[in-house]
Amino acid sequence: MSRPSISPVVAAPVLLAAFLTACVPVPPIPVKHAPPQPPVAGRPAPIGLLLLARDGDPLSNRALTALRKASEKIAPSALAPGLANPGSIQRAINSLAARRVRRILAVPLFAEPENELVMQTRFVLGLGPTLSADMIIVLKNDPRYQTTLFLSQTSSPVPVEWADPVGEDAPLQAEILAERAGRLSRDPSTETLLIVGRGSGIDALDASSRIALARFTELLRTRLGFAGAYAATLRFDAPPAARARAAASIRKIVVRASSGGRAIVLLDAVCDDGMDWRVRSALKGLSYAFDPRPLSSSPALRRWVLALARRADG
Repeated sequence: MSRPSISPVVAAPVLLAAFLTACVPVPPIPVKHAPPQPPVAGRPAPIGLLLLARDGDPLSNRALTALRKASEKIAPSALAPGLANPGSIQRAINSLAARRVRRILAVPLFAEPENELVMQTRFVLGLGPTLSADMIIVLKNDPRYQTTLFLSQTSSPVPVEWADPVGEDAPLQAEILAERAGRLSRDPSTETLLIVGRGSGIDALDASSRIALARFTELLRTRLGFAGAYAATLRFDAPPAARARAAASIRKIVVRASSGGRAIVLLDAVCDDGMDWRVRSALKGLSYAFDPRPLSSSPALRRWVLALARRADG
């Protein structure tokens, strides 16, 4: 497939709203739409759950499979793993259509409310705007996205709706991360809490992600009584220099925390597709307490999805 020409990158402002306003629209592009699978005979279901998630380590993948099986008790469910992969998403849509669902609720199992993966997934589903020039540059520069045919979109014979991401449900994150922080803590009055998120390769989206994560981290600090709290991102999809700066920032926080106490480090990620390794690499040789588990390993995530299904089912 030929690549579209890309207009010059616009300097991204710090705030997300301003960034989205400043996005440079991409020239008309040949979007490919996959043919939907026609429904088959059988008892119709009011709603089907389309679970959208990254591929992660074996533990994360087993947890996601278990989550899909559990959600089947409430509504027909299909899992679409991968980085906004149109083929994976279309197969999941087809499987739900074959079960005669009347509408599909897309459940983004991402901890970030807004980054290029979230926006790309919405685009693939036909629920988001044409990709910006900034985002296409990020996608083209990351080899993991080369197989996703990022100009392709899916088709569905029934309406598709978008659920709020995990990251916008603060009580869920607070329940999971507070329990983990409390288990690792010895004396919170002498400890610093550090929560690390995935972040974004686009400066403005990453800044917005860190602001939201910092607000959430401060709420946990107040609730649990930690001496200090910081939020940081790994900037997974950023150029190497930006990723190196992000890693150095994480290391600096832990060094500072260790000088007068201890650092408690947690991951704000539904699936671990390398975040564990990157954090350990950035903090090599330092002393800190770390829970590397993604949110998918917690029973609380399953309860959240089941509650979401029940609400959607009416």
